[in-house]
Amino acid sequence: MTGIFNQDDWKDRVDWPLFQNGAISLFFRKSIFDQTIGALKDLDYNFVDLDCSSEASFLSTISRGFLWEEQFGYELEEPNLDAINDGLRSPPFGPSNKLAICARDFEKMVKANETLALAFLDILENQSRNNLLFGQVLLGIIQTNDPRFQTGLLGGRPAMFNLKEWLDVNRGIEQS
Repeated sequence: MTGIFNQDDWKDRVDWPLFQNGAISLFFRKSIFDQTIGALKDLDYNFVDLDCSSEASFLSTISRGFLWEEQFGYELEEPNLDAINDGLRSPPFGPSNKLAICARDFEKMVKANETLALAFLDILENQSRNNLLFGQVLLGIIQTNDPRFQTGLLGGRPAMFNLKEWLDVNRGIEQS
């Protein structure tokens, strides 16, 4: 084995195709999202679950999930992109050095504060690449109830839907 992934079994790993187009993967169906979380647990990923129901909940779960008090001596209560960037420099990877950030119903956070929500994904994409330099895997799996959800460029490229839902028809979007 060389690097983070075993080159002999990469085709059978759920995390490899998630990284194929960047560190952020979008999910429409909650069942596929949950299956992916289960498969990542089998690969010994650590998890941070974000509550996207409101801006305050989002910031609170970032603060708890990234051990804000322990790292910085305060709770994250206001949208501060510099602070979020700093927090993602050293998130709680756990002993496996693999972390998945899970956000369910992300369209609610986008509605509450689109700038913060999309900037968070951009920061996550950039910090994922930075953490790979140290052998740490940082993955964002983002579930949205909007089958047409798009992020624009994150770290220079857009987030893509997972392979099972990549085609519009697999998300219930009819072709015109």
